This record gives sequence, C-alpha cells and structure tokens, in this order.
Amino acid sequence: MERDKFIALLSKKLSAEISEKELVLLNEAITTNEHYGLLANELGSYLSKVEYSNASAEQLEGIWEKIGTANNSDTADKFNYSQPKQHLLANPLFRIAAIFVMALTVGFLSYRFFSGGDDINQLTASDQKVFKVLVDGTNVWLNKKSTISYNDDFGKKKREIFLEGEAYFDVVKNSSVPLIIHAGGIDIEVKGTAFNVNAYPKNDA
Repeated sequence: MERDKFIALLSKKLSAEISEKELVLLNEAITTNEHYGLLANELGSYLSKVEYSNASAEQLEGIWEKIGTANNSDTADKFNYSQPKQHLLANPLFRIAAIFVMALTVGFLSYRFFSGGDDINQLTASDQKVFKVLVDGTNVWLNKKSTISYNDDFGKKKREIFLEGEAYFDVVKNSSVPLIIHAGGIDIEVKGTAFNVNAYPKNDA
C-alpha cells in the first residue's frame, strides 16, 4: 500500500470516519508491514495524546516524518511516543475512551478471571516486542518483558485481558462487549480506541 493511501486510511480511523472495508485494508497493511505497524502505533498515540482530532494532510505528513526520524534513532527500541511519560490516571487519552472503576487487588482479579473454567491464552514478549491480532481484530503491541493473558473464548461473551508490563492496544469497537484490561490493580474499560498501558513494577519501569 502506498504511504499516502495508508496515511489517509489511518486519519479516517482516528477520526472515526473509516468504513468496514477500509478498516480491513488498514489492518492488513499494519499486519503485513512492520514499518506501517510501528508508525501507526506511534502516530495514533501521538495524535490522541495531544487531541489532534482534525489534522490536515500536511500536518499528518509532518508528524509522520518526525516519527519516522525518531524511529531511525537509537531510541527506536523504546516505547517513547515523542511524549513525556505520564501517570496512568493523568493520561488525557482516558478522558476520551476509558472508564475507571474501583481498583481491586491483583489476587481478587486473578481469581475472578481464572475461576470461570475457561482455557487461558498467554502471550509473552521476552527480549523483543511482539505484535498480535486477537480474534476480535484488536491489535496488541507487547513491549519487552511483558505478558498478556486472556480467556479462550475472547470476544464472544467477554473481552478481558490481564497485563503485566507494557502494551499498546488498538481496540476494535464493540459496544455490547467492551474490553476490560486489568493492569496494576486498575480496571480499564473501553469499547473501541487506541491507547498505551504501562504496568511495569516500579523497579522494572
């Protein structure tokens, strides 16, 4: 896919104007082109964090070039979306997409999730980042030394993920089955958006 076409589709998705057919093409480009996948990840995060909702083609191109330059530097191996790190609760993304519910202990969350009799899938990134498309179409970029666990029937009656470490999620919209991410003692519930979650232990951050 040509870069201009990719930028146009990504812009439509970020402004919630993309059609189902266009979304399929965009996800295919992200999945098959590692460069597009990384830049979509970073560009989506950047635009969301600065609430850059109506960027022109020229502005998107400028941001694209800025991120592309950063990806060629020594910092490309880090999840650094050209933005300062923020505390999870202070992240402006969550003013748009996230609904915070009462914090529960990790032990209780694990019991509630794993006691349902479902088979559990686990994905771990050890020394390199891992990209995964879940069965509902949600894209996950898993950072190093990170793990996600989710039920075998994910996307049918519930969408729950336990995260240890850091991951970027591009969530497929499903109003009837929201996605719940359990990370660091916090439940994050979303119906469809893209955002980053950092839940490394303090000594590993």
